[in-house]
Amino acid sequence: MENLTKKKKNNLTNLIQFQNRHVGRRIVDVDYFGKQFNRGCSYCGGVLRFNICNEVVRGLASVLSFRCSKCYKTTNISTSDTVDVDDNAPYSVNAKVALGKYIIILI
Repeated sequence: MENLTKKKKNNLTNLIQFQNRHVGRRIVDVDYFGKQFNRGCSYCGGVLRFNICNEVVRGLASVLSFRCSKCYKTTNISTSDTVDVDDNAPYSVNAKVALGKYIIILI
């Protein structure tokens, strides 16, 4: 019985997460995002449709996943560039907010 209750709770949690997915506002570097999106699928170069299949939030930046209608593989595009080419570099939107907060504190 306890296992069944856990399953129902997990199903409800998944349903709530699915319904709340992609709701809300995003800060998007339109120039950066547009260039990345227009490149198309990172595997076959196919045209991407603006149909988000997943999102990973990284502070104020997001990594959006789009499924290619040609090869069905997923291409990830972030809403902001990074401050360095390193994979672990912070997204520029997060760095700019942190610097802005620091400058305000100094003033």
